[in-house]
Amino acid sequence: MGGSASLSVAASGGVSLSYQWYSNTTNNNSGGTLISGATSATYAAPTVTAGTTYYFVVVTNTDSSATGNQTATSTSSVATVTVNALTHAAAPSIDTQPADKTVNVGGSASLSVAASGGVSLSYQWYSNTTNSTSGGTLIAGATSAAYAAPTGTAGTKHYYVVVTNTDSGATGNQTATVTSSVATVTVNALTHAAAPSIDTQPADKTVNVGGSASLSVAASGGVSLSYQWYSNTTNSTSGGTLIAGATSAAYAAPTGTAGTKHYYVVVTNTDSGATGNQTATATSNAVTVTVNALTHAVMPSIDTQPADKTVNVGGSANLSVAASGGVSLSYQWYSNTTNNNSGGNLIAGATSAAYAAPTGTAGTKHYYVLVTNTDSGATGNQTATATSNAVTVTVNVPSPSGNLSPSTPSDLDVIVLVNGKAENLGKMANSIRDNQTMSTFIMDQKKLEELLKSEAPKSVVTVVPNVKSDILVGELDGQMIKNMEDRQAILQIKTDRATYTLPALQFNIRAIADQFGNSVTLQNVKVRIEIATPISDTVKVVENAAMNGSFALVVPPLSFSVKVTYGDTTIEVSKFSAYVERTVAIPDGVDPSKVTTGVVIEPNGTVRHVPTKVVKIDGKLYAVINSLTNSTYSVVWHPLEFSDMAKHWAKDAVNDMGSRMVIDGAGNGMFSPDRNITRAEFAAILVRGLGLQLENGTATFSDVKATDWYSSAVNTAYAYRLIDGYEDGTFRPMEKITREQAMTILSKALAITGLKQKLSDRSADSILKPFKDAAQVSVWAQSGVADCVQAGVVSGRTDGALAPKAYMTRAEVATIIQRLLQLSDLI
Repeated sequence: MGGSASLSVAASGGVSLSYQWYSNTTNNNSGGTLISGATSATYAAPTVTAGTTYYFVVVTNTDSSATGNQTATSTSSVATVTVNALTHAAAPSIDTQPADKTVNVGGSASLSVAASGGVSLSYQWYSNTTNSTSGGTLIAGATSAAYAAPTGTAGTKHYYVVVTNTDSGATGNQTATVTSSVATVTVNALTHAAAPSIDTQPADKTVNVGGSASLSVAASGGVSLSYQWYSNTTNSTSGGTLIAGATSAAYAAPTGTAGTKHYYVVVTNTDSGATGNQTATATSNAVTVTVNALTHAVMPSIDTQPADKTVNVGGSANLSVAASGGVSLSYQWYSNTTNNNSGGNLIAGATSAAYAAPTGTAGTKHYYVLVTNTDSGATGNQTATATSNAVTVTVNVPSPSGNLSPSTPSDLDVIVLVNGKAENLGKMANSIRDNQTMSTFIMDQKKLEELLKSEAPKSVVTVVPNVKSDILVGELDGQMIKNMEDRQAILQIKTDRATYTLPALQFNIRAIADQFGNSVTLQNVKVRIEIATPISDTVKVVENAAMNGSFALVVPPLSFSVKVTYGDTTIEVSKFSAYVERTVAIPDGVDPSKVTTGVVIEPNGTVRHVPTKVVKIDGKLYAVINSLTNSTYSVVWHPLEFSDMAKHWAKDAVNDMGSRMVIDGAGNGMFSPDRNITRAEFAAILVRGLGLQLENGTATFSDVKATDWYSSAVNTAYAYRLIDGYEDGTFRPMEKITREQAMTILSKALAITGLKQKLSDRSADSILKPFKDAAQVSVWAQSGVADCVQAGVVSGRTDGALAPKAYMTRAEVATIIQRLLQLSDLI
């Protein structure tokens, strides 16, 4: 169809020839149909419709000069024209459409199509700004079944492909097309690992050979942080040498050789979820570690030797030495029966540059002092000593002495440390009281107020006298105390024998002043904080208490007091709302294992334990005593081991608490650790463990009589809100105490020791859930039991149970009281 079918005839023999073509439905040259206009020797047969048609032509000769017929015709043979139907190329079929792709910038976005059903398939891809298969832009060269869409820029683009089948054998349309569906390619922007932030830079270190030079860095802001330390010969963070294995946040720099080296750390954040750079680094500052060569303490020089003294009985025989040339000088006085500076007897507690020789008995005694320079910075020998000359103290027949010997005060400047910085804040006045030297430091209100304003809250004000006295008094007025309270400042009175640390909030000065009258001006109220060597009568009480209690005094007794005076009226502050710390120096040469605890010796000679721990500061031992009261204190050695504890699981805790006078034995050197304990015994042990001063008075509970041995302990526990008793007004002291009852009482003790404030705000259910019998804990006890478990004071028994209804044994009580004091950092 549509092809060319040209027919033609060639005729001759006439004058003038003409032609007429005919079509016929049969193969015959007669009876045909004249084809209008087909009057030439050629004829283009129509080919629009498929089928067969027959054609012939009549040729006419016209001779106008003829006298007869002027026309003559001749008919051609029949010509058959066969018109075949057209064939077209088949449309291809898309078997697999291209799929959407989401990739990161630079990723692979390969699109593909699978087509079939044609002779020769070809492809042309198009891009579009809309999700449509029309109006797209031809992509030059994109003529295969697969196309890699560009991913260099973040954004969204749409693609489709036109598949063409080409059939050169087709008589009609030789090409046919099909268009795929749209595939959307989303290109996301790359995400990169965040650079970590260094929150705390490593710090320079200066140590001695063999010392510790621990460097550390604190970093945050990453997914997974790793560390690599480098050493350098210059103070730079580039060009360093990687230190193999130094891959933690802390690094112990080597200190085996004297010299200087620099270090820095590279912190790397690795984020495997990042689509771009998966690591980012931050480099710390460079720090310098200086390792000093070994140094030795220098021998001190005695500049002024002690001098001989001749006094009357009861007089003052103050010996003193002046030494220099050391870092930290300490002193130990010795007495001797001969005029010699060797072979003498160590005088316990005589550890200052001045020593008041006893003058209670007439006679002659010799003394000398060993001056020790302690250089804790020395890496070799840290101590060196020098011995003074021996001096003679002659005590003659006594002369009368009064209660108070007035003297002309000598005003001496005294150094006060405010947050460790030396300030001149007052004067020191010296006097005599009861044959004892007394130095009173008088604080300058204006200077103190100005300093407090310039410092941050919670400043520490430390009074350090430059004189040696039997009694040291810090004197402030009430307004100074109030100013310190407002700034939450801490006052320290420090002598060579002890440091008394008083948070100003413990004074509650306004409430005390109101006891004098509502109109009292704080500036007119005098506050005196005192550390004193007890008078001889008190010393005798202490010595008798030691003898009766079978313990040895490690440190001579010291009295601590706070007195508030207005006019002629004085109020003694003897009780505090929180533990107040006293740090007492332990004489040199004392074995720390021979220090058991601090004790309070009451005026009547009774002794009670107060929570105490031994610490070493600058190479010297100190007993840190925490107590809620003022009184006379000492440090004692009181070793105790119960014979029935040798192989018991609670051996260490029981013997420790027994040595500290917190628990008593059961008689005959036994403890009876597995015996259940009564409510009265538990209250008494807890009160003793906390170091609370016993309170007497009217019985709190109807079943506790004033004559009962546990009456004072029960009254004290009630006063400190440790116990409540029962609704009927009884305490039931002789009943066995259950574990949940004991834990409820202990949870209240956590508040006194400060441990409760450190607990997290978790529900009781979540804390007790791990125990298989948690549901057996009474509702009223759940909070207290949970507090004890969270604090670590009480744990379950070996079978993973709390056993709240079970009775508590004596061994368990000793263990939890020890654990309470340890976790509270009191022992």
